[in-house]
Amino acid sequence: MQTYVINLDRRPDRMADISAHLTELGLPFERIPAVDGKLWDGQGWKKQGRSRPDYWRGAAGCYFSHIRALETAVARKIFPCIIVEDDAVFTEVPEYQKGMTYLGGYESVSGIHGFHAMMYSSRGMAIIFLQYAQAHKNTIDSIGNSFRKIYDDVKIYYRGFIATQRKSYSDIEGATVERTPDGKIKLVAAEVTAVP
Repeated sequence: MQTYVINLDRRPDRMADISAHLTELGLPFERIPAVDGKLWDGQGWKKQGRSRPDYWRGAAGCYFSHIRALETAVARKIFPCIIVEDDAVFTEVPEYQKGMTYLGGYESVSGIHGFHAMMYSSRGMAIIFLQYAQAHKNTIDSIGNSFRKIYDDVKIYYRGFIATQRKSYSDIEGATVERTPDGKIKLVAAEVTAVP
């Protein structure tokens, strides 16, 4: 199954880690350069100017990175495919699921969180979500949750979440974080210096 890995140019260490991991699982992959929220001016972003501007720059970078990866997948026409962030770890090789499937994340009262590993079964499914996401610029998790409410073909992986987040620096949280098996995020270091 083709895999597209979202990776910042300034994080070759993460690309090396996930490259080894995906190779071990036998998943072919292509690197997609991530959009760096720190370098982005925020023009046109729904959350611009609100509290925690560094968080929203990171969230915007995440959103635009997923859009870029999905646009690449649609252009390549190779499906099913997985779009994965470079700090994800799989516990097993994903199997085909119809629709759009969360391979990792957690559920809370506000919905599912964790776009760090998503499967798209078909080009048509990818286009439907891409058009919806482009029309509703917000955090990618919020878009996913609102999309699920109107589109029945979005699901959690049938064996439960099989992707988690390795302990590493989060550009969105501005700290080193680790996600526990039940999906809860744990701040390992609240005050750290970002990798340049």
